[in-house]
Amino acid sequence: MRRLLAALVLAICWLTSASATAVPIRVRGGATLRARIQTEENALVLRGQLQDDVGAIMSGSPLVLSASPQLDTPRACSHSRRGQPVSRLLTGPDGTFCLTFRDPPRRGRVRLDFAGDAYHGSSQIVLDYDREGPSRLTARLLFDPVPRSLDIDQATVTITGRLQLVDPKAYAGRADRTITLQGPDGTAIGEAKTAGDGRVRFGVPRSRLLPPGRGALRMSFAGSPVLQQAETQITVSRHARATISLHAAPSAITLNLNAPIDLRLTAASVALQGGVVELRQLSGTTIARAPVKAGRARLEFRIADEPKSPLSFDIVYLPNAPWIHAGSPLRWTVALRQPHWTSRLLLLAALIAAVVLVTLTWRRSKRQAAPQPTVEPGIFVVTERPEHDDRAGWSGQVRDAHDGAPPPEASIRLWRPALSTDDALLLQLAIGPDGCFDFTPDMPLPEGCTIEVSSPAHTTERRRLPPRGVLRIHLSTRRRTVIARFAAWARRRRLKALAGEPTPQDAANRHTDRPEVASWARAVDGATFGPTAIDADHASTLQATEPGSVGPAKSQASGYEDQDASSDTTSLPSGAIDFDGPGSRN
Repeated sequence: MRRLLAALVLAICWLTSASATAVPIRVRGGATLRARIQTEENALVLRGQLQDDVGAIMSGSPLVLSASPQLDTPRACSHSRRGQPVSRLLTGPDGTFCLTFRDPPRRGRVRLDFAGDAYHGSSQIVLDYDREGPSRLTARLLFDPVPRSLDIDQATVTITGRLQLVDPKAYAGRADRTITLQGPDGTAIGEAKTAGDGRVRFGVPRSRLLPPGRGALRMSFAGSPVLQQAETQITVSRHARATISLHAAPSAITLNLNAPIDLRLTAASVALQGGVVELRQLSGTTIARAPVKAGRARLEFRIADEPKSPLSFDIVYLPNAPWIHAGSPLRWTVALRQPHWTSRLLLLAALIAAVVLVTLTWRRSKRQAAPQPTVEPGIFVVTERPEHDDRAGWSGQVRDAHDGAPPPEASIRLWRPALSTDDALLLQLAIGPDGCFDFTPDMPLPEGCTIEVSSPAHTTERRRLPPRGVLRIHLSTRRRTVIARFAAWARRRRLKALAGEPTPQDAANRHTDRPEVASWARAVDGATFGPTAIDADHASTLQATEPGSVGPAKSQASGYEDQDASSDTTSLPSGAIDFDGPGSRN
């Protein structure tokens, strides 16, 4: 029972939230304004009624009245408000209205407008009057039936209408009345005479309704001595069906080669703009797609497998406008030819070349160590400056020891002897992008200071601060420093390969019985030949885990010889560079 109540509460909450977030939809109908003018002695009487498009009355709706020339203030002519001035014209409970104008001009024109509301469209009517001539009856025009859409694929589009009197008790001949039909751009697209019952028929050529789209149609009657002028307007969609034709297409296609297809797309002889054209297999699978611009589209595809020949495809257009219909797909059949033997031979040669290149690239055991720097890394004094020199500071350049380029983001630090690193830093200077520096401390320096030069991608160089002068500083990348340390380690162990210099992978293969040596050698191989740069922590770890003695030599069948059976020193040879690490400044 509790589960049933909980489910009922959840359903009520869901329905409440759905109704709260629902989007209201309003459907607007049409409105018809009917009116007529009667001339009396020293007065004009305007009567009319407002209804919707199904004939229901519309009470309390505001109307706007304008006259040329200007008329006097209208007065009500209904029994309840007869003679009272009317400041705002509203339809009565039965949808009617009645106004009286005193001392009107001899002739003129009156216009009534209904602006529409949330549920009805707008409507207007224009009435002419002539007090000296006979009174004219009010007429109205209707599209009958109302065309909601026009199929302009036809050579001629038929549109019909009807001219009728507003007052059902009045009578006037409606035959041979000229009715004009205007297109979306306001130009006349047809003119016809009414029949005896007021009906009119237009046969409009398709060329006058192009291009496809949405727009207004207006039908107007200029009036006659008996009938007043009238007009009506509706909005219609001009629909057309898309047509696909081949502009250029191959008669046969080759496996694994692109095949282009050029298409033309029109609708009612007008080039299409927008939408997408697709190339589909008969199973419905889409294999190519292209946009449509200015009536043109280009499809490119290739066939990778070997289906039966000939091949059949459907070319389908997907419109982007509601007044364009997709139409029937275009069936395209093409022959399939096998690649020429020379193409297959070239493809096989390219495949073999790619395999050889990949094999040579990834054979790490045959790779040689990176070339040694062309200049010895370190901090060197070029010239010393005398104490009386005004520029008695330090200047010079920082360069990469291998390629001579300025190291990026290089910096210089001066340290003094101290127990804590927090109190040891005296000066820090950022080196410019050209690698040049020039600085003179504004304080006396204590004895035993150290200069340190570093870069994010290079090994830090340190030495006791030399006398003031011009310095030449060469930095080696950490990757090259790792190679240098491995080469020194291999020389100390007298490790040799059958061909060339030993590599870290050679050392790992040589010492499979020493896991710590093999693991360290593989780590050096990954650091020196890997895709990412070596940071200071990684370099320090490799230095800290560098093994000592590797034990007795293995069999000559392994391809290496290790002639060191007793030496276990781990110190670097003279002139070698230590990695970055804490406590190595001085």
